[in-house]
Amino acid sequence: MDVVTADDFLYLGLRMVGWNLNKLAQATNQTKLNKWKVDFVPSPDVCSKLYNDVRQHILNSQNPESNTPTVSDIIMSIYWLSNYPILPVLARIWKLSEKTCRNRLKNTISLIQALKQEKIKWIWNENQTDEIFILTVDGTHCPIKEPRKDPSSQWFSHKFNGPALAYEVAISIFHNKVVWINGPFKAGESDQQIFHKPGGLKEKIPLGKIVVADKGYTGEPQIISTPNPYDTNEIKKFKNRARARQETFNARLKRFAVLADRFRHGTKNEMAFHKSCFEACCILCQYEIETSNPLFTV
Repeated sequence: MDVVTADDFLYLGLRMVGWNLNKLAQATNQTKLNKWKVDFVPSPDVCSKLYNDVRQHILNSQNPESNTPTVSDIIMSIYWLSNYPILPVLARIWKLSEKTCRNRLKNTISLIQALKQEKIKWIWNENQTDEIFILTVDGTHCPIKEPRKDPSSQWFSHKFNGPALAYEVAISIFHNKVVWINGPFKAGESDQQIFHKPGGLKEKIPLGKIVVADKGYTGEPQIISTPNPYDTNEIKKFKNRARARQETFNARLKRFAVLADRFRHGTKNEMAFHKSCFEACCILCQYEIETSNPLFTV
């Protein structure tokens, strides 16, 4: 299997979104990367690693010849996740029909999502640790149109003053690793309600280990450590940095316009497709953490 390099993605990506490569021929690599950042959130290096892993994942599957995306499909999908253009705009840029763009998007995003088991792993079942504080958790909301067939105040998000989906994301404190994603749920459900769901995060916390979280999780002192006026200055600083680190990851997710803008795919499969997009963006952020931009140390 031939490896598609970061330079390949940089060249092809700039060409596909309309940059004049003749004018950029003598430009420095940094200048080209700056042009790339205008249209894409993940770096070319992340795209290269992602694409090669997607192809390897397909080769390892039972149907190695099915649904293999092209480099153009990957670039188009990452462009769409990054900017969330309407389909007519995407079709004009890629010179394809809207139907073809839609089908390739859904196929490619589902293939990125399929890497979840490899990239978003729970790490404490196999690798026990002496660490007491093991992860941070927080909820994040993504705005949507209110579902027509299920109008309810339960969709309301105080963060957006409108309907939204809620997700739960957990990150290892001492490893650059997203270890848990859960959702989507109606934004009216609190972080604590989601944490307590059957088969949810609460049931996975090993005995004696502690999660760091904000005040929205107050009420589980044996499992979750929230801001506490009785903490020592050292513990207070540690927990503040851990929570800030989690917020940094949440902010990285919202660089993707598909998560930050109001999701407009109001079909019966809306939640399933939004879940695919959300998990694909988490996976892209995990690649970024591993490749070139790790989260800061607590």
